[in-house]
Amino acid sequence: MRCTKYDGVVTLAENNKELHGLLDQVLDDIRTNFNKQVNQLPSEWFIRDHFYLSPEVRIVELKPFDFIKYFSPNSRGTYNVDSGKIFLHRGKWCRSTILHETLHSVSSLSLNLQENIDFAKKNKWIREGLTELFAGYLLYKKYTDCYEAWRTSLFQNCTITYPREVKFWSTFCQFVPITIPAKLYFWNPLQTLNDSYHHFIEAIRCKIPNFPDLLHSGNILKQTEFREVCMNHFGKNFCKIEKSRKKSLDFAKLCY
Repeated sequence: MRCTKYDGVVTLAENNKELHGLLDQVLDDIRTNFNKQVNQLPSEWFIRDHFYLSPEVRIVELKPFDFIKYFSPNSRGTYNVDSGKIFLHRGKWCRSTILHETLHSVSSLSLNLQENIDFAKKNKWIREGLTELFAGYLLYKKYTDCYEAWRTSLFQNCTITYPREVKFWSTFCQFVPITIPAKLYFWNPLQTLNDSYHHFIEAIRCKIPNFPDLLHSGNILKQTEFREVCMNHFGKNFCKIEKSRKKSLDFAKLCY
């Protein structure tokens, strides 16, 4: 089952220029809602077997046979860190997918540096949870029908990915502005990941005084410890909201 807007979105992938236009539109939406200075990470050559994509190609849709040769067959799309390109899985992706993967392409957690890669792998709840949170927020702000379908998992192609992590972050952002986790997430070429992390913690401390630095040796930030601090500070209401899919995913309640 697909929504009535599905064909109107995915047919843009049939034309490379229109698909890149859709990508640029998403980038503009990210700049409008989160960070005016956001830019994509550098695009490089993608070379696999006899398949070549130049740096000018930032996004491409692949037929299922080609997609599963290089990426997970269950993925609707993926951002390839090595090449800085977005790949869409024909027949599986829709608007929420291109939002999600474009967000990866502007994130410090996708930068092809060992420190960033290491942090992203060890803290998937941050990397994927925030990516899907921001994708849902963009849907809420501009595509309300798509947001409702995403929030309620009405259609298979736009169900929420990483729902447990999204519920936590969306609950967190009902108490703390969504712009605070954005400080950690979005790539700033003038900052290291360590700089972004400390800006993130300091911003939280403006709302939660004495918020502890929970980063363990090895760049691990445990979600259980982070949640415990939030529950202790915000009380039972935090737990009630997070446990409720309806309440936690009500983006009208998010702070900005």
